[in-house]
Amino acid sequence: MVLTVRADFYHYCVAQPKLAALLEHGAYPLAAPDLTALHAMITGPAAKAGLSFEDDLPVRLLADTGQDAPGRLALLAYALYQLYERDGAGRQLTVASYKAFGGVEGAIGRQAEAVFQRLSKPAREAMGPVFRELVKVDDDGATTRRRAPLASVTGEPARAELVAAFCAPDARLLTRDASGEVPVVEVAHEALFRSWERLREWIEVRKDDLRLLRQVRLAAAEWEERRRDEAYRWP
Repeated sequence: MVLTVRADFYHYCVAQPKLAALLEHGAYPLAAPDLTALHAMITGPAAKAGLSFEDDLPVRLLADTGQDAPGRLALLAYALYQLYERDGAGRQLTVASYKAFGGVEGAIGRQAEAVFQRLSKPAREAMGPVFRELVKVDDDGATTRRRAPLASVTGEPARAELVAAFCAPDARLLTRDASGEVPVVEVAHEALFRSWERLREWIEVRKDDLRLLRQVRLAAAEWEERRRDEAYRWP
């Protein structure tokens, strides 16, 4: 079994004695890739698939992504996917296609706004209720994605329309997983929180509310685990 955890959440693992003991053996720290490694991550799989890049497109991708930019891997992956969708049949990934969807920085944000504008008015107005379930803000203000039961997110027709559009194969901004007992939905790329201006502003305005919502959910879960003991219920 292989488990992965982001470095900024590692301290939560160490706080659990049994998990901390396991981490003393077999843990493998994976450093952030440098430019050489990132270049190999782009060109190596493409070569194995029989694809080529026009001119110095891989170098341009890396320059536009930014070596230390947060979420750069998600942005890079999404941009490469967009290139493949447009040029894969021709076996060469081109600069013209890269420019057409706005490059790395604009890829996710432009796609999200384009999908959003095609929605009906009720579905656009459902953005807040939908992303309230899919966004999590911790005590330090860090924004991460949250997996939520599909039924709790799509409880109304307008919400269901938004989720369906964002999960569509030509969007892939949200992902649904029905492999477990309860189908769930989550944001496909956390870069969406930064690249889509509409959502970024929505989160910024409501950051304190989202942080409190997370605290309430954690407290409610603990209260349920303690069989609704009054000592664990907020006054």
